[in-house]
Amino acid sequence: MSESRLKILQLEADRLLWEAAKKKHEENERAERAKVEERRRAEEVEESRRKMREFQEQDRVRKHATEEAVRKERLRKEEEENARREAKGQFGVNVAGYSSLVEKVHRLFHPDKWKSRRLLVTVMDEELRKSLEEAGNAVAQAMTPIWRRSKGYNT
Repeated sequence: MSESRLKILQLEADRLLWEAAKKKHEENERAERAKVEERRRAEEVEESRRKMREFQEQDRVRKHATEEAVRKERLRKEEEENARREAKGQFGVNVAGYSSLVEKVHRLFHPDKWKSRRLLVTVMDEELRKSLEEAGNAVAQAMTPIWRRSKGYNT
């Protein structure tokens, strides 16, 4: 029994050492958790930066595609305007020129031509693509009766 009391007294004497060791261990764990949290935050920041770069690249590609589509639309409108000017100059004078113009416009706006050349797929903006397709279809539908009459077909 005296040995037990002696052991208890020794443990009581070492209590300060144990508590200091426990405190040091807790501080080390806290520091380790802080390092892990800091690494996690750094990874999150890097992931966020990567996503931002990816978004900026996609935005650049989208803008380029939109600019390209606008440029193509402008060229198409210029061709159409030039054809109109030619028609105004030749209308009433040259029936063959009128028929040729109708034929050109009919081919230019034929939806199968657009689909086979995959022109609308190059337009990245969904809304712009739909409006271009609808406008092309409207012109094609308006031109078909004119084209049929110029060919002598009965509609």
